[in-house]
Amino acid sequence: MKYLSSIKNNIDVQLAIVLIVFYISEALTKIGLFHEYDFHNYSALVKGGFSFIVIVYSVFRFTRKTRKTHRILIFMLTMGVIFGIGQYFFNEHTFGENIFQNTKFFFRYLFVFIILLYFSELPYKFGKGIYLIVFEKIVLFNSLLVLIGFIFDIHLFDTYKFTRFGFSGFFAVPSIATYFYALALTYFSYKYITCRTH
Repeated sequence: MKYLSSIKNNIDVQLAIVLIVFYISEALTKIGLFHEYDFHNYSALVKGGFSFIVIVYSVFRFTRKTRKTHRILIFMLTMGVIFGIGQYFFNEHTFGENIFQNTKFFFRYLFVFIILLYFSELPYKFGKGIYLIVFEKIVLFNSLLVLIGFIFDIHLFDTYKFTRFGFSGFFAVPSIATYFYALALTYFSYKYITCRTH
């Protein structure tokens, strides 16, 4: 119980846990897709659960919010209303048979704003924390999987399922791998530049 209390009050550890859980869910999704399990989308479950917790927490604390958080919440609500109206009117005044699939895509685009909402909740300035060490380890581990996949031609680590060339380690969706490595490149470049100037 004391350990859980220390996690609750330590934002560094919370961010590290979020990174680890997100990465593990990506890995499970990739393994499930590779073996063609009936259910494999653990990543969507984790992101959905995370989104629900962040949104509910933000709504319950709405009166204590900063202007930035209010704007994010109002923007997300507005986008949700516009999405709902669009789904209703473009499907001849019904929500259509693709409403579930369309909602899933809508939340993918909205997820970046949910991340922003999460960070706007943190009374915290980013510096050197355990979450950065965890991020670095995930980048290095996944890069090692990419290298191993390339050298030994391990299809589990392929980016594409058929004939196109590419390896993404445990990332199931190519676009997520692209964003992840773009962020990693930015982070390591920044770290290299700041280390050289000090």
